[in-house]
Amino acid sequence: MTTTAQSLAAAIARWLEGRQNRSLQMLARLSSVSYSTVRRVAQGEVDPSQEVAIAIASIIMPEAELRDFVGSRWPALKRFVVNVSYRTTEDDLARFLHSEEHLKILVLASHIQGINEKDVIETYGQGLIPYFEDIVAAGVLTRKGDKWILDQDVGSSSFEHARRSLATFISMCSRRNDEIKGASAAYVGWESLNKEAALQLAALEAKFCEDAFAIIGDKTNRGDVLVFFGTLFNVLKGQERLV
Repeated sequence: MTTTAQSLAAAIARWLEGRQNRSLQMLARLSSVSYSTVRRVAQGEVDPSQEVAIAIASIIMPEAELRDFVGSRWPALKRFVVNVSYRTTEDDLARFLHSEEHLKILVLASHIQGINEKDVIETYGQGLIPYFEDIVAAGVLTRKGDKWILDQDVGSSSFEHARRSLATFISMCSRRNDEIKGASAAYVGWESLNKEAALQLAALEAKFCEDAFAIIGDKTNRGDVLVFFGTLFNVLKGQERLV
C-alpha cells in the first residue's frame, strides 16, 4: 500500500492537472492548512498528521476515493469523515461554499450590483483578496461591468453545512443595523415542551422555510437589499420521545 504522503502527493497532482485556476495557494486556503505544509505534502517531503491529511483529502478527492483513503488508514473514522466532509459535490462552487473566507466573498457577490476588489477591501480588508481571486479565477462569478456577481443557484444546504455556516453568517451581520427598523432581528430560545407542542413548533419552522423560499424563489423580487434569513430547530433532549 502506498504511504499517506504518496497518496496525497499523487492526488494533489491530479487535482492541479490541467486546471490553471487551481494552485497550492488555493488548496491551502480551501483546506485551512498552511501553504508551507501543503507545499511539502505536494512534494512528498512530509508524512502529514491525520488532521492535515483529511483536511487536504476532503478538498482534492472525489467521495469514493476519500472513503477508501480514510478507511484504509483510519477505519474507525471512515463513515464519520465522509458524512461530515465539507465537500458535497466536486465542483468549485461547492468547495468555496464550505470555506469560511470564500463563503464571505460569495455572500457579498450575491448582491445584485456585484462586487470588485474595492468592495472586498472595504468590507473585509485586504486579507480576503486572495480568496476573491480564487473565485474569480475559477469562473464561478459572472462579469458585470467592472464588478463580479454570483448569479447561479447555490442549491439547498445540508444541516451539517448550515451548522458550519451559521457562525460565519452571524459574524457578517453588522451591529450598525440594530437600531434600523427592519434591518436586524433575532429570535432564539429554548423550553421543555410536550411532544405535541414540540411537533407544532417544528411545523411552524417548516412553514416559515416554505414561505421564505417562495419569496426568494420569485425572480421578480430581486433587488438591491442583500439579507440573511433562516431558522433553526433542534431537539436537545428527549428526541426518542418524538419517534
